[in-house]
Amino acid sequence: MMRNPLLAVMLLVCFCEGPLSSIQGKDVSSGLLLSRPVLVQAGLTPDWQIKLPMRSGETTQNIFLFGENVFVKTSRNHLFCLSAEDGSFRFGLPLAPEGLPVPEPLYYEGKLYFIVGRELKVLDPSQGQIVFRTMLSAVGSAVVGPIARNADFLYVPGADKRLHVYSVESHIRHFSATADNDSQITSVIADQTLAVFATSAGNVVSILPDQSQKRWQFDTLGPITAPLVRDGNYVYASSRDAKLYKLDLERGRQPWSTGYHARDPLTQEAVVGQVAVYQPAGRQGVHAVDKETGRGLWTVDNGIGVITEKGEHAYVFASPGRLVVMNNSTRRRVLSINAHAVTHYAVSMTEPRLFLGDDTGRIQRITPVESK
Repeated sequence: MMRNPLLAVMLLVCFCEGPLSSIQGKDVSSGLLLSRPVLVQAGLTPDWQIKLPMRSGETTQNIFLFGENVFVKTSRNHLFCLSAEDGSFRFGLPLAPEGLPVPEPLYYEGKLYFIVGRELKVLDPSQGQIVFRTMLSAVGSAVVGPIARNADFLYVPGADKRLHVYSVESHIRHFSATADNDSQITSVIADQTLAVFATSAGNVVSILPDQSQKRWQFDTLGPITAPLVRDGNYVYASSRDAKLYKLDLERGRQPWSTGYHARDPLTQEAVVGQVAVYQPAGRQGVHAVDKETGRGLWTVDNGIGVITEKGEHAYVFASPGRLVVMNNSTRRRVLSINAHAVTHYAVSMTEPRLFLGDDTGRIQRITPVESK
């Protein structure tokens, strides 16, 4: 249901560039982020494109994909929600006053959990509105890292160097946990059997899900400021000691002989694919690492991040504005496409789709079709 009639009219006016199926017979290549001829030659299909109604001075800040929706957060902390299938507008709303930092949300059972300062806001995309909000007053001056939750608890790293664990029913704090060295907790993952947090001192610590009793601890040689990433029974930790570590969640041991050395301090989290884990490494580009052996498969110099996979192909966004396709089997580059207009993308590893955007609010979906 359209909840903002004025915004709906604006979107209809701006929708002249998509969906592509509705503009057959018209030459719109000049308005597309990536033109149809270039995409078709590369074995890619342009599905749809829209232009969001940005205000003067407003720009795209983040694009993220959750469930059946693609979300676009702007520099003014406005959130647009679009259908990932056809790009149709679903709703838009303000998340926070302009200037306040709003990290990427936690997605859990169809809802998005945003943290603004010390306030928790829960967005239900099916209703198109914030359905719950509360102040997390016990966390110090602010929440400092990605949060996690399971069926019973919400896990929140606070600026007071504690992991605060709240009941999801009452939102009363159930317990808190700290690192033995009292270092800052930077991120956390959790399920019904465990919680694991990382620290600015390079520790990865597992505790019981309902109390602060330690299960195991693994120490790296540098701070961990990137979010932990889970893949089944393993967790990946990207450390500023320039290594990517893979740890089993049961005992905190490495199945690899050692961490993968990326040759530059790691400040971004890894992205897990089918056979490879992709690690952005700053000046060293993007590394593809074999999930089983921990050995490097390939590196894209000037790579910024992986966008999606299709079969044995990985699609990497690289500077200055290139879409690079790599083959994980041959470890060779398949092709490179000029994508100079693209400045933002959403990661989509469960389905082979590319969601690309620019600063002006153009959003385009592209689907890989065949191998070249």
